[in-house]
Amino acid sequence: MSFARLAVCSVGLVACGGPGPAAPPSPATAVDPAIPAEAARWFPAEDDVVLAFDTEDRVTGGRGVMMLRVRRVGGGRVELVGPRRTERLQLTAAGIMRDAEGSYLLRLPVTVGATWPAGPNASLSVARAGLSIKVKAGEFDGCVETVERRVGAVSGTLTTTFCPNVGIVKIETKGEASARGKEAAPTEIHEVVELRSFQRAIDLGPPGVTQTEVK
Repeated sequence: MSFARLAVCSVGLVACGGPGPAAPPSPATAVDPAIPAEAARWFPAEDDVVLAFDTEDRVTGGRGVMMLRVRRVGGGRVELVGPRRTERLQLTAAGIMRDAEGSYLLRLPVTVGATWPAGPNASLSVARAGLSIKVKAGEFDGCVETVERRVGAVSGTLTTTFCPNVGIVKIETKGEASARGKEAAPTEIHEVVELRSFQRAIDLGPPGVTQTEVK
């Protein structure tokens, strides 16, 4: 698995596991009083909204679109339903947590310089605040930027931009993967994921069949 894919899956945007169908979606909860207001501000996770992200590999030039459907399942838990797997997050007063791992994507309250563990050989910190950013989904102000640093066979940084009342707007990964052969050079990694649109899904038929306009 490349560092870029590993980095993106670390924030719940794609599955980290092997092939397999997505788990059946849990019943949706449109309103969840268990989600604290500050957590919802940085990760709104509005039920049945489809998030579309443009993806770009700046090493190979490859481009694509990644789409996820958001489902609130109660108790502060949120599912991000993709075509192959479902990733689960927990929104608490302490921050946005990877449900399976117990590590945080963003600790609250947001404090520039705050640092916390992000799994084996990784740490995460709030690098900047009060940022403005423009992507296809719009122009956003008051955003914060976190930087995750990893060391090991796959090393580099994962920079994530969160914007108020929107959530994750941009992810940029830079690094390299160690070569398997002694004489081979490390593999360069540079990928960017940017929010393209976020809007409610349109159900067309059987469960799991949806359509959303991508502009």
